[in-house]
Amino acid sequence: MGGSAAYEQTLGVSRYLSVLRRQRRVAVAGVVFGVLAACLYLLIAPHTVTATTAVNLNVITTEPFNQQRPASGLLDAPTEADIASSHAVAEGAAELLGGELTASQVRQSSQVSSSGGASVVRVAFTAPTEQEAVRGADAIAQAYLEFRSDQAEQRIDTMLTSMNTRIEKLNEALLQANRELVSAEPGTTDYAQAVSQQQQIQVELDSLLSQRNALTSVDTTGGIVLTSARDSQFERSPSSRMALATGLAGGLVLGIVAAFARNPFDRRLRSSTDVAEVLGAPLLADLEPRKGEVSDDDAHEQMRVIYERLRSLDSSGGPVMVFDARRSSDESRALRQLRQISDGAVEFERIDAGASRADGLAMLREAAAVLVLCSHRTALVEDLRWIAQEAQRAGAPVVGFVSEA
Repeated sequence: MGGSAAYEQTLGVSRYLSVLRRQRRVAVAGVVFGVLAACLYLLIAPHTVTATTAVNLNVITTEPFNQQRPASGLLDAPTEADIASSHAVAEGAAELLGGELTASQVRQSSQVSSSGGASVVRVAFTAPTEQEAVRGADAIAQAYLEFRSDQAEQRIDTMLTSMNTRIEKLNEALLQANRELVSAEPGTTDYAQAVSQQQQIQVELDSLLSQRNALTSVDTTGGIVLTSARDSQFERSPSSRMALATGLAGGLVLGIVAAFARNPFDRRLRSSTDVAEVLGAPLLADLEPRKGEVSDDDAHEQMRVIYERLRSLDSSGGPVMVFDARRSSDESRALRQLRQISDGAVEFERIDAGASRADGLAMLREAAAVLVLCSHRTALVEDLRWIAQEAQRAGAPVVGFVSEA
């Protein structure tokens, strides 16, 4: 079973290769068409360039050197990406670009990604030219860092305002507590209450003063630019390599499909292998001049081999039908030499492929075997298929063919 399956698979692969070999011009035309289509696409498709600016975010905190909470742990990647791609940042970038693009256009042309635990943000901008892409990426990065800095300063100002108000109230309360403490007699309940109130106010006041000092020392810088868009690697679209590779692959597939679709309707035979495949019989002799004229001695020896093969057939003594599919009016060299060699021992009856099919069927009924004369340059597929099918029905084996111009 395994050997039979392998043999059938080999035959299938050989069949596919045979079709591709016969229709190689169609397959090559498909490849050329695919490459030309890719070139045309590269010519007419809009070309864009993408530049990327990388920024390192500054963690805005009162404890920037806290060993228990690294900077990357204080940043949220989705949040930072949303901020960088927000409409507010896009408006800032549009202003930096001098109003050449609207905020919506800036957002549509940009992409934001983060790495390193969100501490590094990459802003990509796509534009028709390198200069526009560089300006766009750098503008968004600058607007993003300025937005982070402005937001931090606004939050700190709000917190400081609230703290200052509370500190003023605590100072007033502390002044009142000191007055009550001075007026109270030591050892009395009023004195103890005044001392306790003074201490509570002082603790809260010290805490607020410490927080205010920490807030005033916070670095509100949004971050720094690690790699400018001008120094980044540009991405171009469409990619010439990708387009040509796609065109080549698509053209190859198209050529293969077209080759298999055209093969059943192709009447031409391009080689002796094609003839053998259609006839289901081997090549017995090759008298077609390719690199030089076939000598008489060589032709005579090849015809002797054919003659001995014909004599060895187990036949009823009927004639050998010579089916001449050359579509030529010239006398067959092979048939002339076969008749000379046989000297009447074997009867050869020739019929032209263009003759009446009825005459051919009548001759087949009397024939012991069939020998085909053809040239793959002039023979037609339908002629060879007809003789192969009718010879099988008549029980006259096709012993092979002679390739002759």
